[in-house]
Amino acid sequence: MKSGFFPSGNLNLYYEIHGEETGQPAIFLNGGPGFSHDYLMSMCSLAPEIQVIFYDQRGTGQSDKTDPSGYTIDANVEDVEHLRQALGLETFILFGHSWGGILAQAYALKYPRRIAKLVLADTFATCDDLNEVLARMRTAVPEETRAVYERCEREGLYQNGDRYSDEYQAALDIAYEPVSFSVTPPAYLEGMFSQLAYDVYRAMWGEESEFRVTGTLAGFNTLDHLGQIGAPALVIVGASDMPGVEMARQMANALPDARLEVFEHSRHYPFIEEPESFFRVMRKFLDLDQENSMENQPIDEIVVEGPDAQANAPESESVFEPQVATDVEGEQIQFGPGFAVNVSAVKDIHMTQAGGLNVSAGRDVEMAYGGALAVAAGQDMEMAYGGAMIVAVGHDL
Repeated sequence: MKSGFFPSGNLNLYYEIHGEETGQPAIFLNGGPGFSHDYLMSMCSLAPEIQVIFYDQRGTGQSDKTDPSGYTIDANVEDVEHLRQALGLETFILFGHSWGGILAQAYALKYPRRIAKLVLADTFATCDDLNEVLARMRTAVPEETRAVYERCEREGLYQNGDRYSDEYQAALDIAYEPVSFSVTPPAYLEGMFSQLAYDVYRAMWGEESEFRVTGTLAGFNTLDHLGQIGAPALVIVGASDMPGVEMARQMANALPDARLEVFEHSRHYPFIEEPESFFRVMRKFLDLDQENSMENQPIDEIVVEGPDAQANAPESESVFEPQVATDVEGEQIQFGPGFAVNVSAVKDIHMTQAGGLNVSAGRDVEMAYGGALAVAAGQDMEMAYGGAMIVAVGHDL
């Protein structure tokens, strides 16, 4: 590991590099705002093949602090650019998680030619979306918990010091529990939230309420500008994440060259909750596994599991064509435009404008404007305007 400090304005910011210098560089931006990079250390599993670069954002970890007015999106964007310049990087992979994803979008919009590939994980494209989710989280808790929020906010969140009171934080844990970790966090994350740099958080998030952004993050909106980012992008979201699948899909749909990956068993930290699946997806997107190169692969892949599963393609076809769902088992599965599907055992399958469907054992299979249907053993199958159907054993075709 190589570590040191780089200058950004009048600040010195700490950085680390893991991996061989010959590997493609990748800068990882952590969330918060106010956390250090430490919770992203599992990304070092990619270090044998790429340079994994961390830095502590201004005011956090080992980096210098500044006046609260200096904790802004724009200032953080310039910090990333100064890191790039200090390391002599022409282009690099940029990964951003949560608030780090907001920062990654802002950097990629200002310096698009520097981005080789972009990964946006568990993040938002607009402050309005973030505030909408926070409002829902607030109303979902018991009435007595909301009463704690109201009283603490009325009295002032920082009246007794530079951090939230224990009572307010304990009440917040109730709201955040359904969207944070679905598994017990590893030991190295113990005390993670207690190490938050509250001066950074207070300036950027605001001090009126945890459930409404009023600080320097207020009003951010990249959604209408994401079309300016030409680099290949991967948008990651947990199925039970704060942003939600539809918000992530909207973000991916706005990017010219993007794929969306949904982690069915994750909330806000899929690299901790589903590490094997997460790093398989990352390696595939970064072309680190030559046998599973992303070249000529579909833009969007959504894995669907379990009974009553559903994979609906978005209405827009500008980004999500064609799409693939593989090894699906369940009931009442419906696919929208542009899917190619391999199904092992499913009942009630409906496809519209589909590219291809392979079913080993199915019942009540219907395709509209379908390209090809191959069924080993099926019952009650119907095609409208279909190109081809091959059936080994069928009934009521």
